[in-house]
Amino acid sequence: MAGSVARNDLLTFMAMTDHSACKVPIAESAPAAPKRLEGLPLHIIEEICKHLTPTRAGRRSLRSLSLASRALAIASARSHFKTIRVVVRVGARLPDDVQTLEGMLAARDGRRYVRQLEISGSLSMDAPEWDSPSDGWPTAGTVDCIADEWPPQDDFWTTPGEPTHFEPAEPDLTQAPLAAFTSGLPQLRDVVYACRDQIPATLLTALHSHPHRPRLRVHSFSLRSLWFEHGAPVRDVDPDEYLLASSPLLTSIRVQDTSNGLFNAQGHSNYNEDAVLHMVAGEAPTLWAMSVWLSKPRTPHDSAPLAVQPWLPWPGFFRGRPSPAEGGFGALKALTLVGEDETLSLRLLDAWRGHTNFGALRSLHLRLGAISVGALQSLASCTRHQGLRSLHTLNLQAYSPFPADQRSLYFHLAHLIRSLRPLVNLQIEDIFGDQTFDAMLSHGPSLRKLRLIPEQEKTLYVAPYVLSRAHIERLAHACPDLANLELRIQRSKAEEEEVRTYRALSELRRLDCLSLLLDYSTLEQPTDVSEADLTEDERQLPEPQDWVHPKPIRDAYINAAVDHALAREIFDCVSRRHSPRVASIRTVCAANFSYGGADPVFSLIARHLERHWVQVRSTHDGLGACYIEEIGTAATRNPGRGVVDPIDAFHADILKTIWPAADGIWRENWRGFPLWKETSSPA
Repeated sequence: MAGSVARNDLLTFMAMTDHSACKVPIAESAPAAPKRLEGLPLHIIEEICKHLTPTRAGRRSLRSLSLASRALAIASARSHFKTIRVVVRVGARLPDDVQTLEGMLAARDGRRYVRQLEISGSLSMDAPEWDSPSDGWPTAGTVDCIADEWPPQDDFWTTPGEPTHFEPAEPDLTQAPLAAFTSGLPQLRDVVYACRDQIPATLLTALHSHPHRPRLRVHSFSLRSLWFEHGAPVRDVDPDEYLLASSPLLTSIRVQDTSNGLFNAQGHSNYNEDAVLHMVAGEAPTLWAMSVWLSKPRTPHDSAPLAVQPWLPWPGFFRGRPSPAEGGFGALKALTLVGEDETLSLRLLDAWRGHTNFGALRSLHLRLGAISVGALQSLASCTRHQGLRSLHTLNLQAYSPFPADQRSLYFHLAHLIRSLRPLVNLQIEDIFGDQTFDAMLSHGPSLRKLRLIPEQEKTLYVAPYVLSRAHIERLAHACPDLANLELRIQRSKAEEEEVRTYRALSELRRLDCLSLLLDYSTLEQPTDVSEADLTEDERQLPEPQDWVHPKPIRDAYINAAVDHALAREIFDCVSRRHSPRVASIRTVCAANFSYGGADPVFSLIARHLERHWVQVRSTHDGLGACYIEEIGTAATRNPGRGVVDPIDAFHADILKTIWPAADGIWRENWRGFPLWKETSSPA
């Protein structure tokens, strides 16, 4: 009975406080809400606040609630102070900042409620305020429910966490007040350190002495003492930095690494890669999550001789002292390797397999510029020996422009995917073919999150892969429980096949969040244009220029033009049978025209037309009303984007055949082409 009462009170509170769906003046009777809430038992109010905390909309309501009355401010303190963020800045007096924070907590007896402390900023250099990854991308909209829901607060919708950049030369700074403040938080459980300065020994000591031994996540991890100037003798690691590297509290790190090069641009050698592998193998006993951003060193020409100097093997953290990691084997649960210029080679993969048990991995993110056949074969063979047996999330992005490698990669990737236990979260970008798609469907019943972004850059070797209506229909049949989905869809001037592709997506009855990247690149080669197939409008196009026929460019402009009216039509199509709670459509150009070079004028015009629309279906008003808003409006309409008028005659004449009524003012007067509609009964 008590649970039923609590639930009824919770629903009453939500009805009284949730105005996020739209900006409507609060009714005159609304001030009575705080008095009604104050009459509830304290534990029920605290449960209401706990319910609000996880979402952005809820946190806004929580702040409003805490301002309604002193009694509600006290009741909401447990949730309000659950996470505390400290941003240190150049020129700021850290003791004063900490004292201010202490005063705020003392005023509402908030110390005992703090569970997580996030530290960011820098005392050594100007740094932008650190934003929590959950807060996502900037929104230029005014409808609260759009800002609250996009991007969703789920790591599926965010890129792997990038390490915070740091200053290699650490200044002599003291953060003793911060250490003392941390020691005074009796219920602290987690510390996220993303400050650009090295974590001080005083703070580490305070954490090690804390009765609850809070978990430590470092987003700016680097052992600065393992960077050596050229010619300098290799030395032992700094004792304070070893305290961090071997900390029993350290659970997760983000690190930048120069794995494939000997020296960086300043001529410094870096042994952090060796150190991190030793940490994984046992030097850091509780480390379970690792995110490594791989980068090649950028050596200037005047430092080129450095690259031929002999590379001295790393002697370990302390020369002559055996390491706890020797012969050890780690058990990472999450591994992320990111590097646009790096290749997932067999050497790189074997280095990690030699230091951690891949059978313990639950999440594996490999987002690199290329992937070798040997690495894929190694991963596939790993599954035959109970490797990757715990994996539920695979995120793989890589690309090979050569046809022989491409066919082999498709085969081995499909073999790898089929050999894995049922996945919950699968993301594949760039390396994609029919074999890959068929293998993905074998995980259909278990999949809840899926991202399929085929590579569509046209080259002389690689044909673009297009997800068609038939693909979507097979996907909807094989993956009935998908909740999160992102796809790249090829636009075709709003014609029938495009419309039916959108409609097929509405068959996913449990879809909660959908993102469509609408590719406006044309698949038609300029040399394939047949004059006999041109429409009356297309016959008005200018003559080909530099062997480039204007029709593919015209088609791309039409595909790029998605205004509010067309966005609503597309949202209606994907919601025909089932409406996702959140849907996003964004126009993108994934390919050039393969006529020997980029067209800068086309690129500038097309980017001016690009739009990102989000639709949110409100679940709070009981009516399921939908709200549509453009994301990033200010950036899209920024006059500094490079388009100058008048544009050249070739592109101006193309635009006139699309929007003849625009009178040459295409910037403001362009419109999206409406979607195809059947004249008979719906299929």
